[in-house]
Amino acid sequence: MDRGQARPAGERLQRLYGSCLQQLGPDHDDTLQAAHRLARAYDDTQDHERARVLDEDTLARRRRLYGDDDPDILASAHNLAGRLWALGRHEEAVTLDEETLQTRRRCGGPNIRTRCIRRPGWPSSWRP
Repeated sequence: MDRGQARPAGERLQRLYGSCLQQLGPDHDDTLQAAHRLARAYDDTQDHERARVLDEDTLARRRRLYGDDDPDILASAHNLAGRLWALGRHEEAVTLDEETLQTRRRCGGPNIRTRCIRRPGWPSSWRP
């Protein structure tokens, strides 16, 4: 969708999210997916605070609906950690990312393949 053009993509995602909210309700999976994508679009345009608010809401809804171990929840938590980092809330970001990684390992067993995404500016001593 609008590759390399974050603003037009964000505008379309805002319309999609609004339609999903209106027609499907805030807890429908399609609405949650639209919110997840819209938060990313906000982040792509450096609107980290708006992305954080939407990510926190999406994460809370997914936790309430699906529990803590759902893969979409883990993705939402990881994305929220990135938003927190971008806003300078580094300790919260690292804590949330570490908790998310531990949940991934617990849910996937000892042989789960984990991926460490080094965030710009994160301390080099940080290891998942």
